Amino acid sequence: MGNVEARVRDVCTVLFVIAVVFGIRLFLPDVPDTAENKLKSWNEYKQVIQHTVSEAWKNHSLGTTKNGEPIESVAVEHFSRSLKIVITSFILALTLGIRKGIFDFRKRKPYQKLVGEGLTSFLSALPDFFVILCLQWIILFYMPFISWFGHEEWYSFLLPSALVALYPLLYLAKVTTSALNEESDQVFVAVARSKGLIEKIVTYKHILRNSMIQIISHLPSMMVYVLSNLLIVEWLTEYKGAAYRLFKTVDKKNVMTKLSGADVERNIETGMILEIALGFMMLYFITILVSKFLLRIVSPFYTTTMLVKDVTRQMIIIIPAMAGVSLFLLYII
Repeated sequence: MGNVEARVRDVCTVLFVIAVVFGIRLFLPDVPDTAENKLKSWNEYKQVIQHTVSEAWKNHSLGTTKNGEPIESVAVEHFSRSLKIVITSFILALTLGIRKGIFDFRKRKPYQKLVGEGLTSFLSALPDFFVILCLQWIILFYMPFISWFGHEEWYSFLLPSALVALYPLLYLAKVTTSALNEESDQVFVAVARSKGLIEKIVTYKHILRNSMIQIISHLPSMMVYVLSNLLIVEWLTEYKGAAYRLFKTVDKKNVMTKLSGADVERNIETGMILEIALGFMMLYFITILVSKFLLRIVSPFYTTTMLVKDVTRQMIIIIPAMAGVSLFLLYII
């Protein structure tokens, strides 16, 4: 029930932000009209929507880049690069985060907590920008013989993946430790210990197995951490993936073009922004579905009927959410 409430809260937050932006435009129409910051009128906004839908329907494309390349091919090329980072970092964060959480849970003595929960809390408190710069500095000075930066080499995604995985790993470690602490007070754990089982078996076979339900429910939040760190990592490592391309596309210095048959200007690569943004939304949606299927595997109380209902509910949510984000982006770019 808590997961459903969290998802509904996320959707309501997105809709609220969109409503606030549109409300400001409705009730405060006299925003300073400058070359750098010009909001569309409602008529211009309508023309942009009509042109975008018409172009997608007739040409089966959202246009071309400023270099004349089809937006779809460029978006797929850059997104496939970022996908390697996203998948690798997610798997790293998932496996190592659970291991770190178990380690923190088992190290209960005061001096052991320094490298357990203490280290996890300390690293979580540091700004990710600072940690990434420090790691880059270490790599540049102590491993200069390896070409870590850029995207040309087959292994170029490994360093960005490790950097992106750091904070999701720490987040999941905290979640795992908290879940293990909650389960450790249950009666079945006391029964297992009374039978003379060693602590390692009690932890892995009994406590961790029952904690997986809570851990799996946090996978969508972990994906949000991964995607939120993607831009800064790709930018600092010169890895030209989807987040890097999106950052370059939204630059105000990008080429503006007039719509055919209308006196409205828009970013020539608006289609690129839409496709990459919706691609990131799909990754989040897929993570939610994966978490539901994993929950069906680990929980005997989560039935197939409940799974079908949750998947259907997510489908109903994601379609209007993607439409709302598309309309929002067409308004502000």
